[in-house]
Amino acid sequence: MIADHLITKRILSVIRKRKLLNTIGFVVASFALMALPRFRTSGGVVFCSSVALGLLALGRAGFAVYHMDVAPSIDISVSQSGVHLACGIVKDVQPQKIILSDGIDIPYGLLVWSIGVGPSPFVNSLDIPKAPVGRYK
Repeated sequence: MIADHLITKRILSVIRKRKLLNTIGFVVASFALMALPRFRTSGGVVFCSSVALGLLALGRAGFAVYHMDVAPSIDISVSQSGVHLACGIVKDVQPQKIILSDGIDIPYGLLVWSIGVGPSPFVNSLDIPKAPVGRYK
């Protein structure tokens, strides 16, 4: 949530946010682990370990936003080649236009429809009960 907020509000770029979260998470977690021997009670050790694990997760969050780095460049390169990306559920395909479930019409000149709704060859080769469309039950 913190990472998304920093990026969507344009407070930090994705790369700077990643570096910040990695640095905070890993450095503070290492200090928490170094402080571990100073605690004399089991409660203190559990608390310190929990802080370290939580901050390690924060540091790990810096690596979890790779898709935010890549997605804009893919969108730009695809749109520069004249391809329009649209998300939605196709309600109807008519000559020269596609109608999405939200009512948006998308005009087209050539429609290439590629979806994967059939079973894989491996599933077809199995000797198990299958539904009428070929998927296993």
